[in-house]
Amino acid sequence: MDEHAHASSSGALASRLRPAFARLPHGLVAVPLLALALWPVYGVGYVEYDAAFALVWGGDLAAGRLPPDLRGPVSPTPHPLATLVGAAMAPLGPAALPAVGVLSIVMLAALGWSAFRLGRALCTPLVGALFGVVLLTRPLVVKQGLAATVDVPFLALVLGAAALEADRPRRAPVLALLAAAGLLRPEAWLLSAAYLAYLWPGRTGRERLGHGALAATAPLGWVGVDLLTTGDPLHSLHWTGAGAERLGRPTGVGTALLAGPGYLRAILGGIVLAGGLFGVGIAMWRLRARAVPPLVLGSLMVLAFLASGAAGLAVLPRYLLAPAAVLALTFAVAATGWRGTRSTAATKVWTSAGVALVAALLGSLAVDRGGLGPLVQRAEERRAEDGALRSLAAAPAAGTAVRRCRPIRVHYYRLLPLVAYIAHERPGALELGPPSEASTGVVLVPVGPRSRTSKPPGDGFRRLDSNGIFAVYARCGGTR
Repeated sequence: MDEHAHASSSGALASRLRPAFARLPHGLVAVPLLALALWPVYGVGYVEYDAAFALVWGGDLAAGRLPPDLRGPVSPTPHPLATLVGAAMAPLGPAALPAVGVLSIVMLAALGWSAFRLGRALCTPLVGALFGVVLLTRPLVVKQGLAATVDVPFLALVLGAAALEADRPRRAPVLALLAAAGLLRPEAWLLSAAYLAYLWPGRTGRERLGHGALAATAPLGWVGVDLLTTGDPLHSLHWTGAGAERLGRPTGVGTALLAGPGYLRAILGGIVLAGGLFGVGIAMWRLRARAVPPLVLGSLMVLAFLASGAAGLAVLPRYLLAPAAVLALTFAVAATGWRGTRSTAATKVWTSAGVALVAALLGSLAVDRGGLGPLVQRAEERRAEDGALRSLAAAPAAGTAVRRCRPIRVHYYRLLPLVAYIAHERPGALELGPPSEASTGVVLVPVGPRSRTSKPPGDGFRRLDSNGIFAVYARCGGTR
């Protein structure tokens, strides 16, 4: 009787929980599962330069240090949502570095899920699955994801918004996702404005006011943060333009026009690019009106890329990730969208072409393992560096010196924000230069394979600790 009662109660509990799980958004389950599947393939990410600065600035905000040091000599362009994430991670201290690495693989998984949802909503689950696979095997996408840059979450949000529109057109949550994307990259402002115009007809005045407020959230938020932290509401625009000039990056609308096709090929590879261009026509024929939103999205992002060049901002390959993603989608439509269609002479030709595209893609993945392998190895090396910095900061002698002795000198610019974050210092207060030229303070010196290019500091410095990647020397003439 007890066993029977126990079984009955368990069954009743399961029957009550099943509807609750069914009501959960599928992404809450799918994204973590996909992240676990990607983990053994790519590992987790590391904290690259921009992400490290987001942690520093977020830590400033969390500690009430206003304004953050946005105008340091080596500071990148700030992205408000990334800084807010950094503030949320501030309580973790140095443990935020591995947390960002885990978050980066989750964001790659979110991108894959958004791609699947969009492809499924527009055509079939098979199209969605292939779309996700294509994106998650593009080296530049994987590189940006493992480096924890804003580009992958930006693209995930944009594709997620497109998937919502494809599922059920003309609704406000699309604007909410675009607003979040607009706090990562300003190109989404153009998408928000276009979608607002699309929603405008037939709406009440109250609805229009709410939609307008959503669309204005990102540009007003970005300008407001710039004004609050620097006194210049257009700081990000000015800083980005000055940075492009300082670093010698390509600019100009002419450069954007000439370089764009090569950038798309570098992102997608020749097979996906050719198949995607072929798939644009297929999508317009097969999907008809459903093909319009993603094609408009891609076109607007190309316009934003050209406008960036015209404004004197850098024109880099990663700024074309959204148009490249649209071509990856049309590739998936061309390759597998024929499934379930009525057999005609035209669909038989399409089927043959689609099978050839899938075979070519699989062949390219098998041959081009070297494109992803070095990225994974580099991520492993960067994670090891991040862990080495954290372990030194936790070591008694080195940690005490890092906390008390000033200045702190590093040999490589990438380490500036990382060391600043761990040492609770602002990057502009650190010294950048050869360890051998230091006269006092704490010096971080690479050891192992990199030691041949970096000599330790001179007399008076004492080696406090080493972990095989870095060594810490100190001569505490200055303290804080």
